[in-house]
Amino acid sequence: VLPPSLVDPFLRVKYLADRHTSTLVQLVLSQFIAQGHFERHLRQMRKRNEKRRAALLCALERELGATARVDGANAGLHVVVWLPHLRPADEPRIVERAARAGVGVYPLSHYYAATPAHAGLLLGYGSLDEPQIEAGVSALGAVLRAA
Repeated sequence: VLPPSLVDPFLRVKYLADRHTSTLVQLVLSQFIAQGHFERHLRQMRKRNEKRRAALLCALERELGATARVDGANAGLHVVVWLPHLRPADEPRIVERAARAGVGVYPLSHYYAATPAHAGLLLGYGSLDEPQIEAGVSALGAVLRAA
């Protein structure tokens, strides 16, 4: 995938940095890409993740409504959920209660150098199917209503 002028320099750097990558694995991956399997896989994953994202956004709207603001809903496999009615200091308690309810979420304040104005959570959905997303958001909604 490199321009011809960069192949030799990259081979030398690779030799110095990584002597353990299997040539066979690289050859198979190269053929996988060249035969169009990777593009097909990406299309399938995009469709699957669009459905998961839609399920998450719909469930968040239903369970949290105006009590939450969702950011990052158009890309990636995570969304940020801001909770303006809660303080960042409430995040550890929410994360702990969510975990006891079987839901894994991450506190947003850990990703900030300074304390954000409101509590927030990072929710990932890449490894979940739609029913799991629905159940998880429902459980999270119950935790947040109790907060």
